[in-house]
Amino acid sequence: MTRYKLKQVKQTDEIEQRIRQKVQQQIRQPKRQRNFLIPILTIVVSTALIFLLIQLLTPIDTRHNTASEPTLMNIFHEIEGDGVTYNQNYMAFDMQNLRTLKYYKEVPYTEFLQKTNVNTIDIPTPFQIEDGKVIAVNDGYLTELQFHFPHKEEFINISMSRTFVEPIDYDTLAATPTDAYGTPIELERLNPSTTLVKKFLEGNGGLVYNYYSYDEENNSVHLTATTANEFYTIADGYIYYIGFSESSSLSKTQMTEFVKTFISHNEFKTLELEQATFEDSWLTRGGKTMLICLVIAIVSFIVVPLLIQKRSQKVQKIVWSLVWIFIQAPILTWLIAFSVGTLYRDGFAAVGMLTITFPVLLILGILIIIFANRKRITWLVILHVLTFIFAFSTAIWNSQYTETDEAMYDFSVPQSSELDSTKTISYENS
Repeated sequence: MTRYKLKQVKQTDEIEQRIRQKVQQQIRQPKRQRNFLIPILTIVVSTALIFLLIQLLTPIDTRHNTASEPTLMNIFHEIEGDGVTYNQNYMAFDMQNLRTLKYYKEVPYTEFLQKTNVNTIDIPTPFQIEDGKVIAVNDGYLTELQFHFPHKEEFINISMSRTFVEPIDYDTLAATPTDAYGTPIELERLNPSTTLVKKFLEGNGGLVYNYYSYDEENNSVHLTATTANEFYTIADGYIYYIGFSESSSLSKTQMTEFVKTFISHNEFKTLELEQATFEDSWLTRGGKTMLICLVIAIVSFIVVPLLIQKRSQKVQKIVWSLVWIFIQAPILTWLIAFSVGTLYRDGFAAVGMLTITFPVLLILGILIIIFANRKRITWLVILHVLTFIFAFSTAIWNSQYTETDEAMYDFSVPQSSELDSTKTISYENS
């Protein structure tokens, strides 16, 4: 401010005018407000980067000691593939159709027996052990083995997959006496807790039977779809899904006795079929998507204010509402639902949280945008920070579960089988 000596102050009108102008200029200038947005975003980004580095530098959890006997994944070689096999009648119970798989190259059945030191079960003639092939698939933790025995136009296909699913009780199976095409389904109790499902095609056939095939030309695994007679059961912690040709030279009785013997006495149950093949890191548990969500959130908080800073309050509220509805609310909803699903390891919990969280966040965000005025960005950032902290914390906690979760399940192979078939059976053509 201009200084005036007392002797100069004779005419004060001009001085007063200058003072008024100076004060008005200072009033017009917006007050400098303390901006909390940058420190908050810095904290979120730093936390994400530190967390990412910790996860990348942490050794991968293999869950098993691979220094002992050779594992199945050392016998097979991973190749490309597509498709999932499952029994269409019972996919709601065993959820085999929901698997995401890694595929492994076909090996001769005799070579597989030699490398695993497992004794085989006699295959009914005209099928020969020497013609058998083995394909393995793995859903990241549990392995499925498929044994395929072709003979001219006929085949026997045996699939056994490790599972956490309990056997389906007899009454539940009896509630579906036919498949979708009207093919009768027969049931046989193997023991009080295990029921063998049998479906022999009649007339116009039944549901599609899929099995894995090796494509030598493209070095890949794909599905072959056909119609076949089928057997299905869950026994001793394994899903057995067995098919044989519709026009097979084997009788129903021969195949039934063979299947019962295989389920009861096969030594493949002694193999290690629980082995992690997907890298167990934060990035494979949704971490990549979390980082993408984080980047989108940060960019929206930086770019949107710059684009609308000179617009009216009404326009700003409309723009922020659209950004919240179509970008930020879906991001936060997905993060919360994914984290809850991870926390409880239940997809239904995630879906339930999805339906609850989105409308709640939508309403809360719109209220903040309408009534918070100048502080709306700060409150929206706080919502993002809390959500990301919850998501990151869940991912950290989830990486520590291995030994605890494995203790919940008993993977031990039963010392003796309760199945009715206890004798070795010879097979002759009928």
